[in-house]
Amino acid sequence: MMPTRRRTREQDRKDRITAERRLRAELNNDLEFERQYQAWLNTSAEPPPF
Repeated sequence: MMPTRRRTREQDRKDRITAERRLRAELNNDLEFERQYQAWLNTSAEPPPF
């Protein structure tokens, strides 16, 4: 016999979506920081000597 559900499918789906959005927001913030850092490097760093 199958165990009974403690939460509805809709509640599970909502929580999965919320967790995915939280993860994506963190990743996007990291990407934005990296873009800003790369832009700073391009404007302030000298090319290596050859």
